Amino acid sequence: MRRVSLLSDAGRTGIRSPEVRRKKPRWLRAVLPLAAAAMLAACAEAPQSGPADAQYDTLTEILDVLWSFESLGAANDPTVVITDPLNSQYIPAGVAATPVTVTFSVLNWAWPQDGHAINVYLDDVLQEQVAGGTTSVIPDVPKGYHVVALALVAYVDGQWVEYSNPESRDTLVIKIQSPCFSEMDYTTCDDGIPCSVEACVPQGGGVFKCGYGPKTINGKPCCVSRYECSPGWLCTANVCTQCLSDSECDDGNKCTADTCVAGLCKNVKDPDCCVTDADCVDGKYCTVDSCDLANEKCLHFDNGDPICCETEPDPKCDDKDYCTIDKCIAHECRHGPVADPECCNSSDDCKDGNPCTTDTCDLAQHTCSHLKDPGMAGCCTVHTDCGPGGTWDDKDPSTIDYCKDFLCQHAFNPAYCDDSGAFPCLPDANPCTVDECVANVCKHNVVAGCCLSDKGCKDEDVCTVDSCVLQGQTGTCKHTPIAPPLCCNLDAECNDGNLCNLDKCINHVCRYGPDPKLPDCCQVDLECNDSCACTDDYCDPSHTCQHTLLTPDCCYSAAGCDDGDPYTVDSCKSCKCVHDSSPVICNEFYTACDDKNPCTVDTCDLILGLCQHMFKPGCCLNDKDVACNDNKACTVDKCDLATHTCTHDVIADCCGQDSDCDDGKLCTSDACVAKSCKHITIAGCCTKKEDCTSPYPCYVGTCNAQNKCIYSVELFNPPPGKTCCSTVQDCYDGKVCTSDLCIDYECKNPDITNCCVPGDEVP
Repeated sequence: MRRVSLLSDAGRTGIRSPEVRRKKPRWLRAVLPLAAAAMLAACAEAPQSGPADAQYDTLTEILDVLWSFESLGAANDPTVVITDPLNSQYIPAGVAATPVTVTFSVLNWAWPQDGHAINVYLDDVLQEQVAGGTTSVIPDVPKGYHVVALALVAYVDGQWVEYSNPESRDTLVIKIQSPCFSEMDYTTCDDGIPCSVEACVPQGGGVFKCGYGPKTINGKPCCVSRYECSPGWLCTANVCTQCLSDSECDDGNKCTADTCVAGLCKNVKDPDCCVTDADCVDGKYCTVDSCDLANEKCLHFDNGDPICCETEPDPKCDDKDYCTIDKCIAHECRHGPVADPECCNSSDDCKDGNPCTTDTCDLAQHTCSHLKDPGMAGCCTVHTDCGPGGTWDDKDPSTIDYCKDFLCQHAFNPAYCDDSGAFPCLPDANPCTVDECVANVCKHNVVAGCCLSDKGCKDEDVCTVDSCVLQGQTGTCKHTPIAPPLCCNLDAECNDGNLCNLDKCINHVCRYGPDPKLPDCCQVDLECNDSCACTDDYCDPSHTCQHTLLTPDCCYSAAGCDDGDPYTVDSCKSCKCVHDSSPVICNEFYTACDDKNPCTVDTCDLILGLCQHMFKPGCCLNDKDVACNDNKACTVDKCDLATHTCTHDVIADCCGQDSDCDDGKLCTSDACVAKSCKHITIAGCCTKKEDCTSPYPCYVGTCNAQNKCIYSVELFNPPPGKTCCSTVQDCYDGKVCTSDLCIDYECKNPDITNCCVPGDEVP
């Protein structure tokens, strides 16, 4: 039976806390192995005054200091981080299988990238190679304590090679937990992993589940995989060690040079070495790759395809033709002409078929030139060379003579005619024209008034309907006028006979409306009705409305209602004079200054003789009154209409900024989110010892001066009935027939079934 403490996993080599997973500068990576080798050598030469473990611990402390310096290094190396599951997380065992999904991220790097992948290992066995995405599913993880490792690899010279920087890998522990029967159950939880210790742990209520912890060997962390060790270290006899000789670094690959450099293994591949054809893949499309097994050397032959190419540009695609564009497209050489049609490689490329030019290729510029050949008949440079008075005139008046491409052209002129009848005018197919020959040119004169369709009768007059009245093939145009008010060209055409209107022609349509210069214009009495019962309304002979007041209090405006009293406001309402008390003027006899506003104090200033209306502070008339706006986002502003006073009800947990949310508690992070206060407890923060609780009775916490919970094992003042432990050695009871265990910092000493001590009576 293994009597080993179920301690925290934080001490396992290679399973680092976030504080340890930091970047390392390249110069420090080079120095560290040398420093480690130097210290190892110094330890070997120094007097062995202490135990080996003490020397190991001293070296570890020194290396930890160096690694802490290293953490100040570069922050740009690819960093692999497992984000789920968490380190030391318990995962319930499934019924048929226990799949585990591993989620990760690659920091300081663009992921995914061609030629790169993430290797996923379980207990040092490759499970999957992920070339894209950020998840991997391990289909079935057995019960117990297991190590999951991820490593960034690149495809180099025909094989996958791991990155050398420590940040390119990440490792954690998962624990597949199944139920067990009792603390005396030593078989159900056995996972067969040499580096784990297991026990059946009570959960309360008669429930027991398997618990797992790491094992130590001579005080050093146990390992089953090199990924639990620092990069370049070995897992030898389940303990992380540095190499001492090249032979320890043999990776079983014939094509790598395996060396031990400053205590770290280096495995460098020979790119020309091979044991199978797959080792020789050079990534080139146009080669046939194979392995010469007799000599263990890679061979790369051209595949014999004359148009095969690798990438653009590829010199293999150059066809030596200056006038083509050479491209490697989809691993095939393609050739197309350049955009310049005058490009050439020889004078034969420049032949234009024109007998009047000498065609040559300027090989320096690879450009064609076409110069006139003066010795050829019919050749020209200008049009006059080909016409009357020119060298090559054809003396034919019925042709059009011109020069094109240095060669005279003589084309028949279809408009030519003569009086002899040899070249008569050809009809133009228009029956409305008269065809005649004038100075050897055919003329087609249109007959006035003749038409073939309505379209030919447009007279440019908007106010006519233009039509063609056909009589056989031809006809005569007819223009029917459109009378006002439907159509017009002048204002004078739009008289409607109403003296009170303006008559206008707008956009060829007559428009009529009242003349603004004649506001009281009328034609009959009915047009003068002002709707006032106290007036006599009529239209006088000058066509102007008149309104005679029939009673003294009848009015049209306030000007006709002045009663001479300064303390009244005179107005004309519905043609009747109204005399209201003045809200402005007052004296000792007339002090009616009420403005009907509950938010003012109304008084009479006897010196000025004017009413005063002083605003009541805090008074309001409605909820939207500006007097009630306190400019606070977290209040509801209302007006109490019964008292005309403002109220400001506070909105619970409302805020405008983070400072509004301060709850006065040291161990909460207070923030304003969407106008609502959030109070998040700060993990590990405390103000008193009682804040530092632990699920384990023997693992107690105290609150230090920095308000941080510090936990320790209560070895010297254990809870009643408990024996606390930090290692399994704390639990030895000296009894042969008990299993001594340290589970959750508490000693357990269950009896071993069928165990006995010589001399004891056996019932």
